[in-house]
Amino acid sequence: MGRMTVLATTFVLIASTSASLVGLAMAQAQAPSANAQQQSAPPVAHTTARARLSRPSGGQVRAARAECRAEANAKGLVGGARAQLLRSCVAAKVPSFVRRNECRKQGKAKGLAQAGLRSFVRQCVNRS
Repeated sequence: MGRMTVLATTFVLIASTSASLVGLAMAQAQAPSANAQQQSAPPVAHTTARARLSRPSGGQVRAARAECRAEANAKGLVGGARAQLLRSCVAAKVPSFVRRNECRKQGKAKGLAQAGLRSFVRQCVNRS
């Protein structure tokens, strides 16, 4: 009888463990995983408030360029005159973008890349 009791107890433990594992598996299948939630969340920008204020969004820059192109088209400009108008128009509408690009060109001319270039551009923009 001792063996039968041990076997029965073992069987009950295995059955209850299996039921628990099946229940957990079903709960995980129904709930979205943490990885799926992280992947669907928008990326977090790690910038300071000052950087966010001084850096225009891509949409703002595109809109400014489109307005300047429309202005150049309306005036019928071509060649060098058109290029000069576009440069001055964009510089007037989004000066921080133009300054950042000038700083980036200076840093690249010095041979800087990646983290060194980012650091140089930040310092250059803050000096202005």
